Amino acid sequence: MYRLLDSVFSRDPILAPDIIFYRTKMGKKFKQDCDFVHSVAEDIINNRRRSLEIEDDVSNRKYLDFLDILLTAKDENGAGLSDIDIRNELDTFLFEGHDTTASAISWILYSLAKHPEYQEKCRKEINDLLQGTTCRN
Repeated sequence: MYRLLDSVFSRDPILAPDIIFYRTKMGKKFKQDCDFVHSVAEDIINNRRRSLEIEDDVSNRKYLDFLDILLTAKDENGAGLSDIDIRNELDTFLFEGHDTTASAISWILYSLAKHPEYQEKCRKEINDLLQGTTCRN
């Protein structure tokens, strides 16, 4: 993912047209990395699809995860999502979630560092919650 992002951010305006970009070394590497990411998502989808076929009835489950919902969703005509649609949704879920989480954690840590009074409140609350556990300082 980081190589893909690096390629996106390093892409020179001269390389904006895909016909030019994909002929460069960076473009070829970008395509190779995209293909790898897509193959990971497709493997996850295929493995889950096989497990759903074995399970036969997911309606008895207490919870369905995101991929189960995508695989079992049907429109009013009974048609499900295409493999490409499912892969695109899974790519978004898998690869955007980590960035959002990292950004949120970084922002929280930055904010706490800028406001020591709230940092202290958080520390006290965490210590109170962890009181009596083995991970306490």
